[in-house]
Amino acid sequence: MSSLYKGLPANQCADASVKTAGFFAELPARAIGLVRDAFVLLTQWQKRHNERRQLSRLDSRLLDDMGVTQVERDLEVMKPFWKA
Repeated sequence: MSSLYKGLPANQCADASVKTAGFFAELPARAIGLVRDAFVLLTQWQKRHNERRQLSRLDSRLLDDMGVTQVERDLEVMKPFWKA
């Protein structure tokens, strides 16, 4: 055992080693999950930004066809990309 475990009973040293090994074994899966979640979030933000930019370019005739007023459009377009 390393000096980190000096003075501990043998069963506590073994428990600490198993817990540490389990934590580090899960790290790659956790990291992959975090990267995946970040990618999904960034993709959602980009989609909202693009949709709001396209919405801002529609004229009143197209808005009427969609059943959206200019005020509703303006309120949606003014939202930041991170707000749904």
